[in-house]
Amino acid sequence: GKGLHCVSYEDIRYDGRSQKEVKQELVQKSSEADENQKSTNRNLSLFQTYMNRVKDIDTWLGLETGPQELTTTVDDTGTVRMRYDGEMTRTPEGIPVQHGHATVRLASGIIFEGLYDTGAPQGKGLIVFPSGNEWHGNFDRGRLHGEGVYTWSPPKGWPSTTPYRKKYVGWLEDGRIESQKKFSTFMLNKDMYEGEWRDGVAHGTGTFLWEDGRSYQGEWEDGHVKGNGKLTRVDGTILKGYFEPCSAKWYLPMRVPASFWPGQISEAELVKVDREAGPARDRAR
Repeated sequence: GKGLHCVSYEDIRYDGRSQKEVKQELVQKSSEADENQKSTNRNLSLFQTYMNRVKDIDTWLGLETGPQELTTTVDDTGTVRMRYDGEMTRTPEGIPVQHGHATVRLASGIIFEGLYDTGAPQGKGLIVFPSGNEWHGNFDRGRLHGEGVYTWSPPKGWPSTTPYRKKYVGWLEDGRIESQKKFSTFMLNKDMYEGEWRDGVAHGTGTFLWEDGRSYQGEWEDGHVKGNGKLTRVDGTILKGYFEPCSAKWYLPMRVPASFWPGQISEAELVKVDREAGPARDRAR
């Protein structure tokens, strides 16, 4: 059916119909034009105009279209599992490859919009999962890796009239919330944590801000306040020192329920396109 096909030629992006389709249309129109209408003055006839346009297409347009295996992935049953609409280029050996701006749709419902580099998402992009969750940030060989924003959609049954905010802003390591020595921010409605992460929970140095005005700045371990830090109470009083998780009444204001932490992003595995590459830290940057 009708659609959009994008190709690239020397850094020029062209959005339009395929070369073959337009040429056939122009040739058909030219055959219908009366050659006797060829003008004897400076104005081009309808026939000459059409034929010049055909010539322009032949001269200007680069790669007409990519091989079907690069634009569509079909399983054994004939079901389309992936559709790639975007730019392509050729390797030094002349092999066509997905490269440039693209929109990719998977049968699972995942949609990707962003940059491809020799066959894989690379650099800035946006991916939306069937759940409604989305990552707007950096990709490395198809993996969610680098700086970006991961936003969760409201859970099932959440009142439509009640605002919902669950967002992670910062660093992902191969699709995992790991942010050692890099401060990343997580917000769940009106509570917020900014600091270091390990395995989807606070670990290292960070600051937690509660909705009621309390705050803690200091050391964390596996999602719990543990180590040197400073607690500021609602009334403005400050408690400094070394904190150890316990059941004492004074420690209760610093407790953060396990349900607050996001854990890991399960969908990240679904967008890996280069399973042979190994962890990001082992790949050339």
